[in-house]
Amino acid sequence: MAVVLDWHDYDRRADWVRKPSSDDILAVWPTGALKQGISGEAIINCAVTNQGAVSDCVVTEETPTGLGFGAAAIALTPQFRMKPATWKGVPVVSMVSVPVRFHGPGPGRSLTGESKVLPVNLAWATAPSHVDVLAAYPKRALAKGVGGRSTLACEVSRDGRLKACAAIEPDRTNFGFDTAALSLAKQFRLNVVTPEDVAATTKLVVHLPFTFDPAMSDQRQPIVGKPTWARLPSGQEMQTAFQKLDTPGTVRTVLNCTVEQGGTLGGCEVDSESAPGAGAVALTLMPRFKVSTWTMEGLPTVGGTIRVPLRYEAEAAPTSTK
Repeated sequence: MAVVLDWHDYDRRADWVRKPSSDDILAVWPTGALKQGISGEAIINCAVTNQGAVSDCVVTEETPTGLGFGAAAIALTPQFRMKPATWKGVPVVSMVSVPVRFHGPGPGRSLTGESKVLPVNLAWATAPSHVDVLAAYPKRALAKGVGGRSTLACEVSRDGRLKACAAIEPDRTNFGFDTAALSLAKQFRLNVVTPEDVAATTKLVVHLPFTFDPAMSDQRQPIVGKPTWARLPSGQEMQTAFQKLDTPGTVRTVLNCTVEQGGTLGGCEVDSESAPGAGAVALTLMPRFKVSTWTMEGLPTVGGTIRVPLRYEAEAAPTSTK
């Protein structure tokens, strides 16, 4: 059951079209808790987009804590299919609170021999860009300004590509969104290099959402998702870079960068800096950043622009006691 959080007087509140099954929940059940037969619950708050996808989910409650039930609940969200709220007959974004219950298996149950679900928001080695999604968008749907959504269940091959993809819930709009999603799934690839990487692909599946928004046809501002950080520079790397400035106090700088394939950041430009040279130092750190190239609500990030704020606290010089 989804509980609507907004006080807005909608014509129709967001509601379920498809809920995750017990098998879906089992696939993301925290391994340690599952082996011990520990049940749990989590409540997540999410935005429901005007296409029925969920985004920006955060864990608000988790019982018991520290076993990963909150993260597991968020891992389920690509499979959420919801009917968006409407206001004056037009789909609008709304907020919902979703309880997810992990109840049932006894102690000793494990995922050995069963599929394990891979998170969606990864720094895929390759993933569709905004341009790719727009090119695959069903032409008749785009011409009519119709949006849609499809979620595929795919296996992972030994070379990191997706195989045996099929729609979890068939698209009944007859606009061809499932066909478009299947064509885009061919562009995803994980970075499989070592024998350990190859072994890890065994029995790995991904539930991959795709959101098609008619606003994607507006080339002035690419419709992309909000990326999440896959890698950040360490504190030592930040200190080594910024201590060259020899500037006391707090140093702040903001960069604007383009998300590239693999989740790297390119074309970075300094937007602001609190001290001369701070932006140039920040630019040297950009190779240490990496972001997700696909989002939980099914949108690309490749080709989009991201703002990267950096803050460095310089250590105060020691005070003489003489």
